[in-house]
Amino acid sequence: MKFTIRGLFLVSVIVALVLAWWVERVSMKKEIETLKWESEGFRDVLKRVGYEVTNDGIEMRIDRTGGDFYIRARPSPSLPNSSAPAPNPLKP
Repeated sequence: MKFTIRGLFLVSVIVALVLAWWVERVSMKKEIETLKWESEGFRDVLKRVGYEVTNDGIEMRIDRTGGDFYIRARPSPSLPNSSAPAPNPLKP
């Protein structure tokens, strides 16, 4: 069996891409778990001081006898979905 430089390079690139993807995925999972833990802790603290917290995924409602607070998460603005190339500016 012959190994060429091109073949070894291709295998090393594929291994590097898979490894980078796996490292990114593990770090994202850890960050998501940390954020979940922090938000649950915040919710528990609010409940202890007398607030009622409801969350439907997009909107969080915090109620207390003195008034209501609404925290609404806005989705990130979407970019235009166009396959047309950008126009070239005129040259002076």
